[in-house]
Amino acid sequence: MSIWATSAPEVLIGSWEWGLHISIGLGISFVNAALVLWQFNGHLGLETPKTKSDVPRTIIVVAHFFWAVFHVGWHYGYRDLL
Repeated sequence: MSIWATSAPEVLIGSWEWGLHISIGLGISFVNAALVLWQFNGHLGLETPKTKSDVPRTIIVVAHFFWAVFHVGWHYGYRDLL
């Protein structure tokens, strides 16, 4: 859900930046879905198979988190909230 929260404040503006956020969100969602399919292909249960890893998915999500923090900070001017 946090992938889509980055673009939520700009939904009514409809700017090029909103389109960029939607594109990034779609890309991350599709890559994450593909990695889930790769990770659990033919496996029953919620535990990660011994031959697969969830590190690629973690890298994608953490990279987006840092991008979102940078982006929000850039627009907010890296000011504190007080």
